[in-house]
Amino acid sequence: MQNNSDTIRWTQITPSTFMYGSQLQFKEDETIFKNALMPSGIVIHEWQMMTQYTADKMIPTLPILKRGQTYHFSFDYEVEPADHIYFKLIFKRRNGTEAGTQIIKGHEADVVYPKDAFSYVLQMINAAAQDIRFRTITIGPHEGDALHQQLSISEVVNEDQTLPVRNIIFVEAQELSYDAIRNMKNVIGIEHWQQVEEETVFERLSPLVEEFSHLHFIGYHEASNEMAYHMAEKFGGTAFMTHHHAQTTTSFLSRRGTERVVYMDEEKDAMQSLGIVENLLNPSRFLKYININQLNGGRHDEI
Repeated sequence: MQNNSDTIRWTQITPSTFMYGSQLQFKEDETIFKNALMPSGIVIHEWQMMTQYTADKMIPTLPILKRGQTYHFSFDYEVEPADHIYFKLIFKRRNGTEAGTQIIKGHEADVVYPKDAFSYVLQMINAAAQDIRFRTITIGPHEGDALHQQLSISEVVNEDQTLPVRNIIFVEAQELSYDAIRNMKNVIGIEHWQQVEEETVFERLSPLVEEFSHLHFIGYHEASNEMAYHMAEKFGGTAFMTHHHAQTTTSFLSRRGTERVVYMDEEKDAMQSLGIVENLLNPSRFLKYININQLNGGRHDEI
């Protein structure tokens, strides 16, 4: 877990830093703040995930968090009198409205990043403190999410709210470029699903797709094809896949029960074969053979 943590320091004066009557000293291993006359309830300093440098004259200092995931926040500081500061997290939606807040008193807290949050800020607030020695804030995955921390579910890409469809792609080991999905609407990319149980993927996906009438689960090589097929089976959706399958399993065309579209069959693959360099290429190139109208429109009877 340590390697997946982010360490935040206080290394700059920003418009949110309370400087009236304050003594502020930046040292190599800590920042010292003194102000015996500062009123309680006032923000001492604020860290942000997103900034506009031309307006804010500051760079982002907080890591990007994933919606719905639990994180552990650890605060390393000393304050006199003891316990006379606290921290406040403010979660914001894309339109700037608040999606929630969380007050943190003490040195540790677990934080669930809201599913409708787009960004967040972290404020250090005075509660009659006189002397603060601030060192770091550490943000890392919650221990209880050890299985989930590898699983990555993207936001909806190329969103079109007029279409009742979700196109869910299971990304193979090689990176999936945006060019491969440029013409697809309402795309959700699933990465690192190979490292968790199928049931975990199902549980994490369920709240994201339950309101949509057309669910398309997309694979483009052996492993992702198999996962797309299984998820289509569980959700009652449609699997879009190539002909590639593991030698220990039957072909997708011969299987029964789950609705599926094999958009790259063996004959078409043979015609496009590049010989000895075939295995060196990214298999996501097969995605260009999907019928985009069929995929985006939610109709499975088109040729």
